[in-house]
Amino acid sequence: MSDLVFRTATELARMIREKKISSVELTKAFLTQIERHNDRINAVVTLNDKAVERAAESDESLSRNVIDGPLHGVPVTIKDCFETAGIRTTSSYPPLKNHLPEESATAVQRLEEAGAIILGKTNLPLLATDWQTHSPLFGDTRNPWNPDRIPGGSSGGSAAAVASGFSAADLGSDIGGSIRVPSHCCGVFGFKPSEHRVSGAGHIPDWHIPGTTEGERYVRHMGVYGPIARSVEDLQLIFDLIHGPDNRETEIPDLPIQAVGEIPLKQCRFAWTDTFGDLKGSRETREQIGDLVFRLREAGCMIEHEPLSDIAFHDLWFSWGVIVATELGNGMSWLLRQSLRLKYTMLSDHSSMKKGMVKGTRLKMPAYAEALRVRERFVRRLNALLADYDALICPVAATPAVEPRKVGEPIIIDGSEVFYFPALGGFATPFSLSGHPSVMLPVGFSSENLPIGIQLVGRRWQDEKLLSIAQSLEQLTGSFRKPDLQTV
Repeated sequence: MSDLVFRTATELARMIREKKISSVELTKAFLTQIERHNDRINAVVTLNDKAVERAAESDESLSRNVIDGPLHGVPVTIKDCFETAGIRTTSSYPPLKNHLPEESATAVQRLEEAGAIILGKTNLPLLATDWQTHSPLFGDTRNPWNPDRIPGGSSGGSAAAVASGFSAADLGSDIGGSIRVPSHCCGVFGFKPSEHRVSGAGHIPDWHIPGTTEGERYVRHMGVYGPIARSVEDLQLIFDLIHGPDNRETEIPDLPIQAVGEIPLKQCRFAWTDTFGDLKGSRETREQIGDLVFRLREAGCMIEHEPLSDIAFHDLWFSWGVIVATELGNGMSWLLRQSLRLKYTMLSDHSSMKKGMVKGTRLKMPAYAEALRVRERFVRRLNALLADYDALICPVAATPAVEPRKVGEPIIIDGSEVFYFPALGGFATPFSLSGHPSVMLPVGFSSENLPIGIQLVGRRWQDEKLLSIAQSLEQLTGSFRKPDLQTV
């Protein structure tokens, strides 16, 4: 049973349908794994006390040859900022420590309708606002590969849970790397869909900010919702289930899943870079990307270096900060917004990203409008680049998982101090700003045996093609590798 909890969701769904294992047996196996190791990892913060009962119902349905959907009987976890009916949802915000939603988020509903068993909720930082996972309610989540390193954030509990075998997959959210950075830190697969492909209804704080009228939406740009799993095939499976319009969020287009067959790597055209302006990936990150570039060329792919030297990344980072802080701040109380502004103003990080967030908390329309103009120019530039290439390969973060630190403290990369915000979010936030889809694939390990991943960025609205390319690339980069939790 020990290896069973590390299999992909697709494999487990097939085993259940073929009656090689029951949903109850599988659910209990995951619960046993959580019981054995969660005290050290602290990824799962709330268990669903009805999970085994729900699994038994799945088994009973299957005995009558009734299959609820593609995830029939498969246990998954959910990031604790998605509302789950009857299961505590806190978003790591103390006033919500006992919040029991009456209705689930749209994406959660769709997973359940597809037959998934909700095992429980996973940890995140306060209101999903950091690239580390320190919760004022539940404490720190630790990296399954090294407990002295962060799991990333804000979906750090999600990525750590999937890497640790606590669930088959998790539902995460991303406004500045919150799916991609944790997946990179924990060695799992993550997918940030195109903006507006998946409804965010029921996500806290960007749908319902505590202290406001429930059901009002404040985040209009960049917030996306997607899967964290152990294979690209699982990412595609879950995206197929959760995408599309609902009757709650008005800006989701009725764009059906596009049928895309296998895309051989030899047919793909890639651009690559390991540097955004003055931000470089660490030496080991650059080596991993260089090795991948070499292997892609050996495989017959067309791959060219694209330095992106005409892009003013500091303007992009500043604009990202303005937009995210303006939209989140607009839904916050005056006191909470002032507290956030003071918190960021006092940080020793003087990066463009931080300055943009401080500016955004002032809710000034001219600054917000200019940030949207910068965003539009970058979308056009990236669209032009991807008209010539199928995907762009670049780092996820400037470094593998780092040691925990106070927000804003600099990070040492190859002997040099790098500001906190760009070191962790500088490679991820431009594609949040632009809304382009991005797949995070593990590609290797550092000398300290810490996972290193890459971003594969594709054309807006062509998520299915990007996932197909990523699935072919996975054959070259390798499948999920589990950590040795006995050493954690």
